[in-house]
Amino acid sequence: MDFVILAKYVGASIAVGIGGLGSGFGEGLTAGKAAQAISRQPKISGEILRTMLITQAVTETSGIFGLMVAILLLFVAPTEGEPSKVTAFIAAGICMGVGGIGAGIGCGMAGSAACESVARHPRISSSILLNTLVGQAVTQTGCIFALVISLLLIFIAPDSSNIGTVGAVLGAGLCMGIGALGPGLGEGFAAGKACDAMSRASELAPVITRTMLIGQAVTESVVIYAFVVALLLILVAK
Repeated sequence: MDFVILAKYVGASIAVGIGGLGSGFGEGLTAGKAAQAISRQPKISGEILRTMLITQAVTETSGIFGLMVAILLLFVAPTEGEPSKVTAFIAAGICMGVGGIGAGIGCGMAGSAACESVARHPRISSSILLNTLVGQAVTQTGCIFALVISLLLIFIAPDSSNIGTVGAVLGAGLCMGIGALGPGLGEGFAAGKACDAMSRASELAPVITRTMLIGQAVTESVVIYAFVVALLLILVAK
């Protein structure tokens, strides 16, 4: 029982500690670009500030998910179990913590580009913000998948002392956490560049948004593979 409690504490610390890295950096990145944008366009400081706050709210999602997993581990997860349960709790923390880094930084890239783009072309600020929010929503997909796998590891991971089961639950957490890292960064980069392109060629906004979504969809395939493999590891382990 002592090892299970230890795993709950460690998993919670990893989920909220590492999970805050991406969102914290992303929000700071957005705030920095907003400050630079206001220095160039002080007359529309209110519009830039609005763009910053809205995109920062989306960027915060991965940190909130990490906090949610931490609370569940601390106050809801069982306090007894076999070695696989110990491993599952730590794996859940790793999955959510690492899985949120890419989404947090990626959303920050998109938000910072949005602030800069609004300063460059304030007349289409609403279109830029809408494009950013759509891009950020797609960027968060890997983080959402990481949350799902973390919840499965906490509540339905098999309770066993078999070494294969222990390896399976640990592998599921690592697979989904690391698998969400690259796509989150890539999709956020694409969203940011789309905002920049829109501010330079506003007449091509529909084409730019469509191209962004197609590119993000292809990038998303990687995180879907990671999700499927992580899910299979949990189910096969039972």
